[in-house]
Amino acid sequence: MAKKVLRIINRFNLGGITYNVAYLTKYLSSDYETMLIGGKEEEGEESSLHITDNLGLKPILIEELQRSIGFKSDYAAYKRIKQIIKEYKPDIVHTHAQKQEQLDD
Repeated sequence: MAKKVLRIINRFNLGGITYNVAYLTKYLSSDYETMLIGGKEEEGEESSLHITDNLGLKPILIEELQRSIGFKSDYAAYKRIKQIIKEYKPDIVHTHAQKQEQLDD
């Protein structure tokens, strides 16, 4: 039976991380089953979902998963990720996410 890998990024905005997780998800050995989840791009950012689309990947989008710190959205994202982990039962959880407080100029 294949080991399961759950890969999490905080958002699918245009940048190197989407290429990284998309290629890892697509081309990981067939000894592994993979699932990719993340949040949508933030306002003013370009979406990178065309990268996953071009590779035939269908990531799970979690609206509440954002880079900025926010109690309500963070808690909602936590509950959704917890449910996904409970249902998917991954052997490995590989995260590519960080939270960052937005500073006013």
